[in-house]
Amino acid sequence: MNPGSWEVTMQLESPDSPVAMPPVTQTLCLTRQDVEAGGATLAPGGLGQSASCKPEQLEISEGSATWTLNCDGLSGQGRMSFSGDSYSGSAELSVGLAGQSQRLRQTFSGRRLGDCQK
Repeated sequence: MNPGSWEVTMQLESPDSPVAMPPVTQTLCLTRQDVEAGGATLAPGGLGQSASCKPEQLEISEGSATWTLNCDGLSGQGRMSFSGDSYSGSAELSVGLAGQSQRLRQTFSGRRLGDCQK
C-alpha cells in the first residue's frame, strides 16, 4: 500500500437486528508508518484499536492481512486484501452489551486519492 490521502468506507451490520446502519466514509492521511503498521489503522475507528484494545495475532503477507481482537466486551477476527492504491476487508465481531452478546459484521474498503494535503 502507498502512503497518502485515502477515502475509507466502513459499514456495520448485525444479523441480530433488522435495522441497517448507513456506511461511514471519511478521508484519512496515511503516513509511511501507518502503512507499515498494517491493517489495524485503515478502517474508521481503527478496527476497535484503542489503548486497551489492539489487534492480536496480526499477520501481514503480500497483499493481505488477518488479525484477531480480544478486548473487554469485544472479540472477533478480520481479514483484508490490499494493493498499492486500494483495499477491502471484513471483520466478524462479538460485542457484549447489557449482559448479552451481539454479533456484528464490519465491512470496509479504501482507495487512495493522491498525496495528503498540507
